[in-house]
Amino acid sequence: MSLIEEISQELYTDESWVGVSSKSFIQTVTSNIGEYVIDSNIKSRLNTYDSIERYLASNLQINGAIKEVNFSPRNSYYNLKSFEINKLETTTFFCKEPSSFWIDLDIDQDTEFLLNVENDSVLFLKINIEIFDKARVNFGILINNNSGECRVNLCTNFRQPKSEVFVTILSKNSGKLSICNRQLHPFEGCKSDSLFKFLGLESSYTHFWGLIEIMSEAQNSDAYQLARAMLIGQEASGNLIPNLKIGANQVRCTHGASFSTINPNDIFYLRSRGFSLSESVKFLTDGFLLEGVSRLPEKFHNPVENFVLSLK
Repeated sequence: MSLIEEISQELYTDESWVGVSSKSFIQTVTSNIGEYVIDSNIKSRLNTYDSIERYLASNLQINGAIKEVNFSPRNSYYNLKSFEINKLETTTFFCKEPSSFWIDLDIDQDTEFLLNVENDSVLFLKINIEIFDKARVNFGILINNNSGECRVNLCTNFRQPKSEVFVTILSKNSGKLSICNRQLHPFEGCKSDSLFKFLGLESSYTHFWGLIEIMSEAQNSDAYQLARAMLIGQEASGNLIPNLKIGANQVRCTHGASFSTINPNDIFYLRSRGFSLSESVKFLTDGFLLEGVSRLPEKFHNPVENFVLSLK
């Protein structure tokens, strides 16, 4: 394996590269390691892609569009346009074997979709969203990570001023779950609003890394990011890392991250009203996740509620 291939492999586990352009990647590698590392053929290939992830995805199987509602992804790459997004509305990913799944979404009109992820193995899910023409995007991802390892990389890029994106991710984790989120604001007046909720069970480990980056030209940006984790497994643990990088001075940008456990007083209250211990825990954890339902379009409320209530 060449040094450049080794570096490429490292990108799968390094959040700082999420959404980074190929040009920036080349500049960083050559300045830190040396020009000789990247030969002309590899450099030429890198320069044909907008981001380093798309270069890596070029080694995966190329698919024109999602054609099935429920399937097990295995090292596949999809590029979808706005008129194809409706194919995602009821899509469920069932991962039963190690898989890498990449989706590039080019959006030029108001868009809504909901993804379900059921992972029993090792899954790497990468979603790049490019928003054009002042579009408004509102989507959710529901993750049920059983005993496997699940990594989700999400990158949102605004390509026009005054575009909007609303992201809601709700998850139940019994294994290892890592979510990496990057929202890049290069234009004026764009809005991003992201909520991440993690329910950690058993001896699970939950990792979140999130970055809001506002460029100097992106005055009047409005950005919000919140990550909350409830750990109810005795050995459950996690790490939440929110980041801000602000280059403009007329912006509204906030973020937050918090861990919590079930309050014994809440358990006592519910049990005094006739609920069993297991029913009380289920009631509180359901309420923790269902808080995010109202953020999503009404047509997705029932499937989200069914997802949450079905979790044991």
